[in-house]
Amino acid sequence: MPKNPASRMAGLVVLLIAAATASAEDDLGPRLLEVMGTKQNFETIAETLDDVIKSQLSAMGIEIPPNAKPVLERQQSELKQLVFSAFLSPATWNRMGEQMEDVFSTEELTALIQFYESPVGIAFVEKSPELIKRQTSLSQEVVADLSPQIQAIMAHTRKELSECADEESKQ
Repeated sequence: MPKNPASRMAGLVVLLIAAATASAEDDLGPRLLEVMGTKQNFETIAETLDDVIKSQLSAMGIEIPPNAKPVLERQQSELKQLVFSAFLSPATWNRMGEQMEDVFSTEELTALIQFYESPVGIAFVEKSPELIKRQTSLSQEVVADLSPQIQAIMAHTRKELSECADEESKQ
């Protein structure tokens, strides 16, 4: 290490700049998740989840008796709390950020952050909850339309699996 104070100071400045740059680059993934409105989108998905489940049950011809609705609502609430708290936990959030950093280059992450911080990006994030709700509704319609075909495929598969089990038990 140089003995002269000016050289030491210059070395310290270089180390501080390197540390700050590395730290800033390390935070690009979580920063992108933040400016993309990821937490807000998770909350919107959680809000629409009840309707999705009810729609899927209805499409499968499953009617929930009135006295069972509070039980189902409690279960859905507990599951949503469990799943979404796990997704929004610091550990998962950091892992999602790391995945962003693995997939995108520093330049790409920086450009994406700049986009989401621009007026158009901000508008996109602000309008995402409405878009999620509309697309969820559309997907429910599509699944409902496909329900008879899905049920037929599932019935056929159950029959084939049952036949396989019967054959296995005969051996």
